[in-house]
Amino acid sequence: MNTSETRRQRRRGSDPKLSMTPMIDVVFLLLVFFVVTIKPVDILAALSVARPQHDTRPPPPQPGDLITIEVHPRGYSVNKSWMGFGEIQRKLRHLGRISTNPGILIICYMDSTHSQLVRVLDLCAEVGFENLSVMTR
Repeated sequence: MNTSETRRQRRRGSDPKLSMTPMIDVVFLLLVFFVVTIKPVDILAALSVARPQHDTRPPPPQPGDLITIEVHPRGYSVNKSWMGFGEIQRKLRHLGRISTNPGILIICYMDSTHSQLVRVLDLCAEVGFENLSVMTR
């Protein structure tokens, strides 16, 4: 046999192997090193201590807000606050100046009169609200 043929046979017979264990060990050692040496940043130390005063006034309604008007047999409520019809007129006119077109949900109770609902609907039309929903309870 020729020497070149024996070299080819040896090369074919034995596949080169690369052991992954030392590489994994090195990766874990690097991971442990970086975890141990990292210095955490204290985010709370960089926060501003001066806080704004609490505003006791309710925020003005935004265009996506929903205003709930309930028509009861003995009166009205706007967002769970009892009001007379004159107060509702002032409040809705004020809201009409602040918000362009808020969503208004009118809940009419079965015991209330039809004229009460019509007064609220007329008031909403007078102010210019178009996004109205009416439901009964």
